Amino acid sequence: MTDTQSKPVILFVDDEPNILSGLRRMLRTMRGEWQMEFLTGGQEALDRMGAEPFDAVVSDMRMPSVDGVAVLTAAATRNPESIRFILSGYAEQEAMLEALGYAHRFIAKPCDADVLVSSLKSAFGVRDLLPMKDLRVLLGSLKSVPVLSDRYLRLVREIDDPTTSTNIIAKTIEEDLGLSAQILRLANSAYFNLNRKLSSCRQAIDVLGLDTVRALLTVSEFYLSEEVSPEVAQESKKLAERSLILGGVTRRIAQELKMDEAGVEQAASAGLLAHIGTAILRINHPDTFEKAMAMVETGEAQVSAAERVTFGASHAELGAYLMGLWGFADEVVEAVAFHHNPDNAQTTGIRPLSVLHISQAIVGAKRVSDSGLFSRNPDIYPLDEAYLEKVGLKERAGTLAENLDNSMGSQ
Repeated sequence: MTDTQSKPVILFVDDEPNILSGLRRMLRTMRGEWQMEFLTGGQEALDRMGAEPFDAVVSDMRMPSVDGVAVLTAAATRNPESIRFILSGYAEQEAMLEALGYAHRFIAKPCDADVLVSSLKSAFGVRDLLPMKDLRVLLGSLKSVPVLSDRYLRLVREIDDPTTSTNIIAKTIEEDLGLSAQILRLANSAYFNLNRKLSSCRQAIDVLGLDTVRALLTVSEFYLSEEVSPEVAQESKKLAERSLILGGVTRRIAQELKMDEAGVEQAASAGLLAHIGTAILRINHPDTFEKAMAMVETGEAQVSAAERVTFGASHAELGAYLMGLWGFADEVVEAVAFHHNPDNAQTTGIRPLSVLHISQAIVGAKRVSDSGLFSRNPDIYPLDEAYLEKVGLKERAGTLAENLDNSMGSQ
């Protein structure tokens, strides 16, 4: 929500007045919760965005002169934390692909009011619980702000394009030997408990799913590609390794809990992405980061609290903020944001968040040696038993950890 408004400001943009009138009628019940503005055409939207802050933009795709891509591009530049939806009845693949880097969600029209309202409410829900002002200050202090590379954007566009085949995506990944090796390593991890070894990216994509592959691309982009000191680079590589383990454990637990395919992929993605914020803090402020971790090791504070004291926001909040900007699913953003303090999410039921919270504790209770073997580690990631009881997982958490230990033997 903007700092100066008591209600979220949402801009609805379409070049057809009748469409805007329909949206206005359809959303009249939300006038008590949202401040809504209905703008005729892309140019009017650009003029409005240059005048005052806003929280969300819902734009048509095909408009004369200034189209939906231009509107969302401007929104991303002027208010990076804004929620950005494309609402369109046109299935123009090229234009939709251009918008992928700027749109958080695509909704077809004619659109049911409940779908649009629930989509916006879901997107606002996580962001309203994040310390947005502190995060903006923290991002402004970073010397190295994450920038999406051309390779990353190209692969994400291919992954999100419904007309692209798995073969095309696999071929693109295989052009990068380092990345293809990482994906095969993850797919063949003991945490996935496969009965056969995979030898191609095509096989790995079939096993992992595209959401998990997209998350792995993000891990590679921001853990392993920075120009940093050898010491920080080594720590980032260790963090990447830990993220692969956490992603695998989270996936296994989601499968044990019989989550649907989408839930399993979202949980695995959240596990892979949970510590993006850690990598960014360490790269930009290594000395301050070490001070925060010293507070954790001496028992002075838990991880998130120590980071808030030293940075103004935690690695989880920073990571979730960036995941939201990059268009990851709300369930992934929620899980990343609250995996240390899940009750703050104010949601119930078995979700990627609850799965990640358990897997974080399991992985946190072990330390990976240079040989890849596990040893016991002091418990710095305690389980929130009250939360787990609320979502019906308190009794199962211990069993899930035991099953993982047994299935992996002495690894």
